[in-house]
Amino acid sequence: MTKLLTYFLLISFLSCNNKVQDEVKTDENHKKAPELNIAESDSLNLTELLADNPFELNISSKNLTEFPDLSSYEIHSLNVSNNKIKSIPQTKLPKKLRTLIANNNGITNFKLSNSIDALEKIDLSNNELDTFYVYKGSNKIILNNNNLVYVKFFGNNINYLDISNNSNLNNVVDFFPRGIDTILRNNILNKKPLYDFLQGEDGVIIIKD
Repeated sequence: MTKLLTYFLLISFLSCNNKVQDEVKTDENHKKAPELNIAESDSLNLTELLADNPFELNISSKNLTEFPDLSSYEIHSLNVSNNKIKSIPQTKLPKKLRTLIANNNGITNFKLSNSIDALEKIDLSNNELDTFYVYKGSNKIILNNNNLVYVKFFGNNINYLDISNNSNLNNVVDFFPRGIDTILRNNILNKKPLYDFLQGEDGVIIIKD
């Protein structure tokens, strides 16, 4: 009887010990889960994500570390916010993109040449931007809470520009502010109204806060 009891106690101990080890391994695997890199992973099936609406893609909050190559897709609206993307290469953007939402990443600069059509809306707020250059203007550009020192874009169709909380950005800018309906520019370097370096201070516009 004593031997039988000892045998059952030993089996129970080994079973509990194995369970604890399995839980530890599971926890360690969870902690060591690699950051998702869409360029190297099939975890996100773009074809499936675009099945309901081929013109709109939302891949926000996916722990992405690189911007995916979407150049072959006819996406009009793209949301890649709340990831860990450092740059957005122009060659990877959809050719007919109209809205780009990429706030809350780690993007350091953004440049679009004249080879891509103008986006209607660009939201790059809460990044690490020091440079923003777009050859063709957009209707709405949101760049607040960055590290901007240089902003340049062309076009007279801009209705809304937010460059607030860029404490290194001077009020003498490299674009024409008089044609923009609404400009938010709280907490820029010297907190003065904007004017472009060609117009001088006589070209001061009224800021609509």
